[in-house]
Amino acid sequence: MELEAGQSSLPISSPQDLENQIPCQASVKELVFSSKAEIQNIPKGLEEHRLLVFCGPCSIHNTSGVFDYTQRLAELASEVREDILLVIRTDFEKPRSMVGWKGPLYDRELEGSSDSVGELCVARRIFASIAKLSLRCTTEFLNPMLPPFQKVYSLNECIWAGAVERRIDREVASGLDMPIGMKNNLVGDALS
Repeated sequence: MELEAGQSSLPISSPQDLENQIPCQASVKELVFSSKAEIQNIPKGLEEHRLLVFCGPCSIHNTSGVFDYTQRLAELASEVREDILLVIRTDFEKPRSMVGWKGPLYDRELEGSSDSVGELCVARRIFASIAKLSLRCTTEFLNPMLPPFQKVYSLNECIWAGAVERRIDREVASGLDMPIGMKNNLVGDALS
């Protein structure tokens, strides 16, 4: 896959190459698989005593801050697990950025490097470290090329307000084998 003009000219590894380089452990795959059922059961009312709570930063770009935050969140998630399923937002793209900084997946250090190749590896390592804490992750795939690189760690995909009305986001979501959450539309009305 080639990148836009001005971006790194390094070829992007295939999803399988990235999997070989940074493998997903069997225990993590099992956590993601079982969590998909959990995250579907709560809104359906099959676990009436539990709430489903998505929390975390709008985007992940401060690696040391993420590790500190996720360790604290893992402790809290363990304490409240009977009543609340905490799911951390792990977004590596900025949905509201039409112009300018597109997010940490494209330029984590905010210096214009556009090293998407390296950032895919960084994102996968962050996902892996969060999963080792038994935390559940959700993400938003704004670039339709990204799901094969990241979906192994994400138990559901959320489409936030900035993207919920874009056709390509709905088309990408329809092809994913995970629960899909949609926030209200741009006007603020609840979706039906």
